[in-house]
Amino acid sequence: MSYYAYDRICGVLRMTLDDYIQARNSLIDMDLVAFDGTAFQVLELPPAPQARRRRGLRTDRDLEQHDSSTIRRRILDALAKP
Repeated sequence: MSYYAYDRICGVLRMTLDDYIQARNSLIDMDLVAFDGTAFQVLELPPAPQARRRRGLRTDRDLEQHDSSTIRRRILDALAKP
């Protein structure tokens, strides 16, 4: 179990917050770690590697919800508005 805050994890691993979130979400999606919003738990490895299915980002909604560049741009645009 890990109780480190994201800023500590990013500092130790020397990674950006965006990279950390992407890596964390990938590990959760592959059922390699569990995360309850506070603590992480490393889960047992599956007996065989699990292939991850990725579907293409085809619509504006797909881009807004799953493309990190689009999400970042939207957030920066929203913060820049008076």
